[in-house]
Order: sequence, then structure tokens, then C-alpha cells
Amino acid sequence: MGNSQKNKLINFYNKCKDKKHFNWLNGRSYSEALVICVGAGPWRFNRRKKIQGLALSVLNGRDLTEFPLNVYPLDWQNNIIINMQANTLKNRTQFNIVCQNINHRNAILEMSGCKKLPKVLSLFCRDSLKIPAFPIDRHVKRKLEELNLPTNEDDMINLCIETGLPPRDVAVAFVRVASDMDNPDWSIG
Repeated sequence: MGNSQKNKLINFYNKCKDKKHFNWLNGRSYSEALVICVGAGPWRFNRRKKIQGLALSVLNGRDLTEFPLNVYPLDWQNNIIINMQANTLKNRTQFNIVCQNINHRNAILEMSGCKKLPKVLSLFCRDSLKIPAFPIDRHVKRKLEELNLPTNEDDMINLCIETGLPPRDVAVAFVRVASDMDNPDWSIG
């Protein structure tokens, strides 16, 4: 990446006042966090909360491997869950155990069966697994374009690393600046 992009990113990040991480998944198991994140979908706040609440109540504290199929309204959401379950069960373990050893987004990408990591799984990586991720929704994308920064998640993570900035922190700063919409708070404890 060029020095111009690095300087823009550093300047943007230094000007951000609110950089604190989201706590919307605190206290949740990895299984609970995943069904909440997959339920984030493309909707506005109230619809998102309804879908996430339904998925969480259907999971009912169990491991993802016991989550019923076809709970979500969109096929791509259900396919993510089906693939995650199949890949977890193939290893004869539980999803909550698998996640304890995940340290890179590629593991989630492979388990999901997706060709590229969707925003909802990037949310899971950033806010539950707490590994480098840079979810890009339409609001964040618009801000990245405004600053002439990459709109590809891998490119943004690499740019953050090159500038010495933590990708998760920068991703959170972009959301806080670019959008007034937040996820429902599903934290406990």
C-alpha cells in the first residue's frame, strides 16, 4: 500500500474519539455469538433484533452442532450454519471447543463454505473470537471510498498491519464514524 493511504488511515484513526470495542456479545458462548452474528443479516435494527432473538431462543444455550436447520429467513444464512455444523461434526467435537483454537479468519471461512468471508462472519471474528477482522458494510464502505482507502477486508487488514494499527480497533473506529446504527446488545453478565 502507498504512503498516501497509510497517512490517510493514521490521520483518520488518530482523529477518532470513540475507539472502544463493541461489547454486544460479551458473556455469550461462541455458538450463541455465531447465531447472533449470522442473524445480523442485511436488515435494520428492529428486524435484526427479531431474527437474532429468534435464533438465540432456538439455540437455547446449546452448542451450534445442536442448532435446528433452516431457522433464518435467508438461504445463505442457513447454509452458513449447515456448513459450520457439518465441519464441526466431521471433527467429532463441539463448535464452542473448535473456536477456542481459532486464531485466523481463514478457519471460519473454510468452515462456512463461503467463497469470501461475509460481513456477518467478520463480525463474529472481530467481536467474539477477537481476531483481526474488518467487517465492511455499506456505511463503512462509503467512508473508505471517501478516504480513497481499500474496500476489501484483506486489504484493509494488511494496511492496518503495515501502519502498525490494530485492525479490530480501526474497524471499530470506522463503524463508529460511518454509521449511527448499532447491533442490539445481546451481552450478558
